[in-house]
Amino acid sequence: MSFTGEPYIPGEGGCQIAYEHLHRYFFALRWVGNGEVLDLACGDGYGAALLARRARHVWALDIDGDTIASASKNWRSHNLSFMQGDATRLPFRNGSIDLVVAMETPEHIKDQTRLLQEMARVCSVNGMVLISTPNKAEYSDARKYTNPFHIR
Repeated sequence: MSFTGEPYIPGEGGCQIAYEHLHRYFFALRWVGNGEVLDLACGDGYGAALLARRARHVWALDIDGDTIASASKNWRSHNLSFMQGDATRLPFRNGSIDLVVAMETPEHIKDQTRLLQEMARVCSVNGMVLISTPNKAEYSDARKYTNPFHIR
């Protein structure tokens, strides 16, 4: 994968971008427990691999096949599975996931309502959904910047 900043690739782009992405997954670790975890739009897979250190199993999903192929080669664990798929049509049973993680994901998806419905559908009764998105006022507006990868 070539580095564009979207997705983040560990070791590329410097310390600031590493901090911006890694701290979200370190935050998520406190809710992993020993459960089933779904990392939506997993990109390079670094976050899914980190979550797999504590989870029973991590399902790492991304819509891009080349990204999934690369992640599968770079991050391996007995409890980590990479799969190509659409976050608005998740291939999981209702209530089967204990922690759904969507780090810097919603801004890349046109049908955000469907995304939220799918995350709620697969989340277990006592589960949790963690979502992060860029702060538009700081990330885009203050810098007069438009990210071409952000749909909404």
